[in-house]
Amino acid sequence: MCGCHIKLSFGVLVDESRCKKRPIPRGAFLKASLLQKTSRVRARLKGLGVLASISLAVVAVFVLMHALKNINYHEVLEAIGNTDAKLILLAFTLVITSYATLTLYDLLALRTIGRPDVPYRIAALASFTSYPIAHGVGAVALVSPVIRYRIYSCNGLNSVDVANICFLTGLTFWLGNVTALALSLLLEPDAISLIDYLSPAANRLLAGALLVGVAGFLIWAWLVPRSFGIRWPIKLSSGPEVLLQISIGIVDLGAAALALYVLIPN
Repeated sequence: MCGCHIKLSFGVLVDESRCKKRPIPRGAFLKASLLQKTSRVRARLKGLGVLASISLAVVAVFVLMHALKNINYHEVLEAIGNTDAKLILLAFTLVITSYATLTLYDLLALRTIGRPDVPYRIAALASFTSYPIAHGVGAVALVSPVIRYRIYSCNGLNSVDVANICFLTGLTFWLGNVTALALSLLLEPDAISLIDYLSPAANRLLAGALLVGVAGFLIWAWLVPRSFGIRWPIKLSSGPEVLLQISIGIVDLGAAALALYVLIPN
């Protein structure tokens, strides 16, 4: 036999080419044991991830079937037939636009936590799957992190990173929605009064308070990099990123709302 063949056996290194044994350092032996345990833990977590994914898919299908069981499909098809094809195409385009902005939620969050190396297709997959399934099941705060962890863990992100991404995507959603609500209250206070039963003047005051809050957060984030938490720090968006969050949230909400609006009869 040529060369040197070495193997690990009962805490010693065996050099079969020389038939000699020598003890290995204790630190190296502990490191090898730790690596074996880590591999077993990762394998178990991967198995749990697969089980969770299957369970979520089953729950999503059940919820979808329950939501659709009382729908009269003949009426749906009749309504589609009575709708202008151009309006259907416009609504379809707006839906695609809304879902496309969802992928930017995760992409911006990845940039914020310092992981621009994660490709766009991974961010798009995580966002595109977590939101529809989580909202369909009805437990966004519980389901969305599980789906995201299942996808991002394969790309080197840990649980703290995924928690940070979930927080930032939620922040993007609420910043956009609060800003859109404030602008609606400011521009059309009479229309909103039909919903909240407040006077137009009160709606304008509420709009001003909301806009001041958003502007205050924007200024606060613009001054210095922000984070909270000591052991597991959660990074916050910078000033320019907050502006992007607001813009993305408004486009997402606006496209979804317009898709419904253009299909309203008459």
